[in-house]
Order: sequence, then C-alpha cells, then structure tokens
Amino acid sequence: MLREEEKQLLKTLVVVYAEDDEIIREALGMSLKRKLKMVHLANNGSHALELIDEHKPNIILSDIEMPVLDGMKMAKKVREDLNMQNPIIALTAYNDDEHKSPYFTDYVYKPIDVDELYKKLLCFAK
Repeated sequence: MLREEEKQLLKTLVVVYAEDDEIIREALGMSLKRKLKMVHLANNGSHALELIDEHKPNIILSDIEMPVLDGMKMAKKVREDLNMQNPIIALTAYNDDEHKSPYFTDYVYKPIDVDELYKKLLCFAK
C-alpha cells in the first residue's frame, strides 16, 4: 500500500515502457497510467527510442526480447547515442547473466509484481 507522499511522488514521473507482448503492455500500461504523470507505450525498442527522444522520460521500462530492436540494444543506444543517464529498468523473464547489461540500472522479473515495480520507481524518483 502506497503512502500519500509516495503517490504524489509517482504522479511526477514520465515513463516510456517498451514491451512487444500487447496484453502485458496494455495491462501494465493501464496500471502505470493510473499512478504516474504520463506513460508512453512502445511495442519495440526502435519505437521506444523515438518516444524517449521526444518525451525525455524520467525512467525507462523495457522488456529485453523484442522484435526490430531488443531492449539491450535500445538501452545501449539510450546511453551512447542519446547520451541519457536516466534509469532503465528491464522487465524480463530472464534471470541469468547472459541477459544482464551494464546499460540497465535495475531489473524486475516476470511475472511482474507491481508493488515491487512501484517501489523501484519510487527509489529512482527520489
């Protein structure tokens, strides 16, 4: 359960969320939109880069395995091409070293525990 000051802090956040699975993207996107200032949804890493460049989010959420441009390559481009140091949280089913990247700030493992995700968002918002 979020305290009132935590709810207010979440309401200041602009997030880009990249996920190729439409059901997951829409479901988590709806939850995020109820709590955050603005949520921009992308169905792949390339689309996410466009949204990131346009909206300059506080935090980026991304799946790792996606078509067109995967989350790891997208995170690298955010750091190197866009020169942004904003937190990038990977939302992934992979819990192994092969799917870790220095470009990700943190990880939340699927199935997503939204309470855990909001705690991480709050940590990075402070």
